[in-house]
Amino acid sequence: MVIIVSPVVSKIEDIPAMIELSSRVFKADMGLSFPLLFSEENIQNMTVIREDGRPVTMIGMLPREISIFGHRLKVGLIGAVCTHSDYRGRDYGRLTLEMSEKLAIEKEISIFVISGTRGLYSRFGAITPGGFFKLNVTSGECCDVREATEGDIERILGLYRTKPVRYIRDLSEFSRVFSTGRVMAKEAKTYLGEESYITVIKRNNRPHIVEYGGHEENVLRTARGYLQLSGESQAVMTVDRFFKGNEKTPCGFEGTMKIISIENFLKQLEGYFRETIKPEGFKALEREATKMSAEQFTRFALTEDSIAGLPVPLPDYGFDYI
Repeated sequence: MVIIVSPVVSKIEDIPAMIELSSRVFKADMGLSFPLLFSEENIQNMTVIREDGRPVTMIGMLPREISIFGHRLKVGLIGAVCTHSDYRGRDYGRLTLEMSEKLAIEKEISIFVISGTRGLYSRFGAITPGGFFKLNVTSGECCDVREATEGDIERILGLYRTKPVRYIRDLSEFSRVFSTGRVMAKEAKTYLGEESYITVIKRNNRPHIVEYGGHEENVLRTARGYLQLSGESQAVMTVDRFFKGNEKTPCGFEGTMKIISIENFLKQLEGYFRETIKPEGFKALEREATKMSAEQFTRFALTEDSIAGLPVPLPDYGFDYI
């Protein structure tokens, strides 16, 4: 007989076992790649199921804030979700994810941004959001670029802050992430141009620009400068809907999202909605939201494009991926 155990908030002494478990499942050094997630400061946001004296299932959550035209939205980044192979088939993933959701709502988090698209997340009510685009960058007018170092972090953050929709980053925390030399668990390099930067990883031996900062034309000049410096013929660049590139085409997000608290979401973004729709429109939105499930409202808020302000713009991961 299989005894189902309950998920619990993890403890500091669980960190080595969680790193070992997730590294084995994802075949990557998870402690190196995600120093903020697997930190003592974040341990109260991690949820585990323990069997035989060790974590066998875990949900990694890292609370962050997103600035949407100056309005702050509390998000929970979800990653490193895994179960030891000897303990699968017991519904541990669902149980742990549901507990993580409950704890996150108590922390006033509005939305989960999940680095994955598997069935566990769709059954949970997470969807693929709209509003993301890709751009193929080829050679052309460029500027001189150089690889950025840790001494450039303040400049990089200054350029990043010019984006209207972005994660809010603490300087010291960002320094820890940048120093890993990794983004999205892959080796990454950041290049500085005249008034912009780009961050590049390789997928299937093809360069992908997964983060940028600065004015659009300067970003493109820096991207072309990277092509000239690296000898690559082209690169794929992920951009938001505000990027002015003429050749951008819709693309999928790297993971899925779920608005876990409609109440928190509308409260935190009331100013954004009042800037984009009339007051009576916002009240109507609140009334309609009461008739929707979390999954229905998530789909409405993150994919609807026939109403002003929708889909609600959210940033791509970049350095904030977990």
